Amino acid sequence: KLLGYRLEYILSANKTTQNLKNAISRLRAKESRLLNTQRVAKIGNWDFDFTSGKMHCSNEVFKLFEHPHHEHIIDIHTFLNYIHPDERDMFIDTIHKTIADKKTRHLENRLVLPSDRIKVVAQFFQYSDIPNGNLACKKYISGSIQDITDRKKSEDKTRYLANYDNLTNLPNRY
Repeated sequence: KLLGYRLEYILSANKTTQNLKNAISRLRAKESRLLNTQRVAKIGNWDFDFTSGKMHCSNEVFKLFEHPHHEHIIDIHTFLNYIHPDERDMFIDTIHKTIADKKTRHLENRLVLPSDRIKVVAQFFQYSDIPNGNLACKKYISGSIQDITDRKKSEDKTRYLANYDNLTNLPNRY
């Protein structure tokens, strides 16, 4: 009888192990699809833990910044250095407002890259609390960042063509 219980336990453990392997395989496939989608859409994500001042960034964030990355965690000051100096206060203000009222926010701002090129990005901010196991919660902001430089250039060109003569570059008469 004891041998039967042991055999049943071994078969059950084997089934559990196979279920776990299948779940891990499905999770890896989903992660691969997500990473591919982020690459194609030029969109990354980040989490800012404002108690530690650290940010966890996806690979795509580093690609947008043209930043060589070795780890996925940077401090807020490194992140802020990529924000155009004229827009850093606006970015910080958006973070403070998101913390204060816990509402999702949207911001379009410029990045200054190491090559001194400028990119325009759209960012979304969302406040979150994660229970830490005790009564305290880990407070952080999740964000997404998308390169919209090409879209902004197209909008600027359309606006120009709508208001200026293409041949003479003079303003259109109304």
